[in-house]
Amino acid sequence: MRAPDRQHVEELDIRHDRAEDGTIKFLAGLEDGHDVESVILPLTGKTGRVRRTLCVSSQVGCAMGCTFCETAQMGLVRSLAPREILLQWSIARYRFDTMIDNIVFMGMGEPLDNAEAVIESIRGLVDQRGPSIAPSRISVSTVGRIDGIRKLSQLVSEPGFGRVRLAVSVNAPNDDIRSSIMPLNRAMPMSDLRDSLATWTRTHRWPILIEYVLIPGVNDRVEHADQLASWIGDLPCRINLIPYNPRRDSPWP
Repeated sequence: MRAPDRQHVEELDIRHDRAEDGTIKFLAGLEDGHDVESVILPLTGKTGRVRRTLCVSSQVGCAMGCTFCETAQMGLVRSLAPREILLQWSIARYRFDTMIDNIVFMGMGEPLDNAEAVIESIRGLVDQRGPSIAPSRISVSTVGRIDGIRKLSQLVSEPGFGRVRLAVSVNAPNDDIRSSIMPLNRAMPMSDLRDSLATWTRTHRWPILIEYVLIPGVNDRVEHADQLASWIGDLPCRINLIPYNPRRDSPWP
């Protein structure tokens, strides 16, 4: 699968906003009339070098129903094809003339609910004839689709893909809280998720990124931190604590 070329991108309807820090959020119109959102995030390192991360979407809407998430309020409209995922890189590269250093599957949708297309698009992103993104600079974020983690693990086990990164949106210290804000947990509880992550780390040596959105009054107490630490145990990971960004009509501040 090859990324769309410059000529294809020039014909698209693309709307965008550019923030003072250089962040670019763009909305691309697809052939069926739906829109897909992506974000270019600049980050200046200690040496002063600016690296640019592209946050890509894998679906229009999302079926996971996480109560704190804006996209979840849409429900799932449809999944994106591999070419539509790669299109987001092409827009960043050609329409905004931006060299992309990192790819994160953290936009609209649950990537591992569309695992086959995401895996095919990763193959296109690392293609030396195209984007040529290093596998170590590609991260896939999931809410805990255990079946999808297994499929991604198969890709990462292939030669050349071993450094693709896994991020897991945990967001809760126990099943009661997680099930109340992330419906998937009722079918794939934290103990099963923990087992799948342990299996991942036995075959893939790079740390997992544990994402945890701090929702006021829900999952942000000291005892919740203790419970999360106990659940993580000896998993090789890094924890990203994220301040809650209220969705429309949010019940939380």
